[in-house]
Amino acid sequence: VCHHFQDSYDTQAADKCALPMICILVEGGPNSIATCLAAIRNGNPVLVLKGSGRSADIICQAYAMSNCVVTYEGHVETMQRMLPDEYKDEVMMEINKHFMPLKDEVKQGMYDSLLELMKFDNLLTVFELQGGSDFDNAILIAIIRSVSDNRAKMSQMMLAITWDRLMIAEKLILTRHSYDDQELEQLLRVAIIQNKTGFVKKLLDSNADMKHYLTYSELQSLYNTMDLKTQTFAKVMFTRAEAS
Repeated sequence: VCHHFQDSYDTQAADKCALPMICILVEGGPNSIATCLAAIRNGNPVLVLKGSGRSADIICQAYAMSNCVVTYEGHVETMQRMLPDEYKDEVMMEINKHFMPLKDEVKQGMYDSLLELMKFDNLLTVFELQGGSDFDNAILIAIIRSVSDNRAKMSQMMLAITWDRLMIAEKLILTRHSYDDQELEQLLRVAIIQNKTGFVKKLLDSNADMKHYLTYSELQSLYNTMDLKTQTFAKVMFTRAEAS
C-alpha cells in the first residue's frame, strides 16, 4: 500500500505528510491474531478478509459476535467493542476447528489476544472480498477509520485523490476535517497533476482559491510536470486566462 501510494502522487506533497501503513490478514496461522494485535497496538489499522480461512475467519466470527459498549477512563467516555463471555465456547470451537493440534494454553492465548483485539474497533475492519475495486475501497476506509483527528487528514485525502475515491472522501474525510488555504492548495496541486477533475471541482467548492493558487511560477511548474494534453490542464489554462 505504501509503495503504491508513494509512487502515485507528487513527491513534493508526499514529503509533507506521513505515508499510511496497514496490516492485511488473509487466512493466517496460529500466530496471526497476535500479529494483528501487535500491529494495532502500534497504531496501524488491520483489515481482515472474511472467508479467507483460519485465523481471519476466527477474527471475523468474533467481530460479528461482539458489540460496542461505552467505557469510562476517568471522566473520558469511549466506545469499545467487546466480545461477551457467553460466546467463548463457540469461539474456542472455531479455534479448535482450525488449530486442533495446538496445546490448550496456546489456544487460550489466541482467545485472550482475540478479546484484546476486539477493543480496538476503529483500527479493526472486516471485509468480504467481492471485487478488486471494492478491495481498494476497503483499504482506504480502514485507513480513514484508524485516525479520526487531524493528524492524518492530508495523507488520507491524498490517498483518496490517488485512488480517485471522491465519494469516500466526501463522506468520510471532508465531513470530519477542515483544511486551511495552504493545505487546500497543496491538495489542489495533487489533484491537478493527477488529472482528477472531480477532486479539483470539490476542492474549489471547499473554498480553494484558484486565482490565488495559480501564480505564474506555479503555472510554469505545472507546465513542466504534467501532460499538456490532459483535460485538467486545459481547464487550468482557461481559468488562468480568465483571472488575468
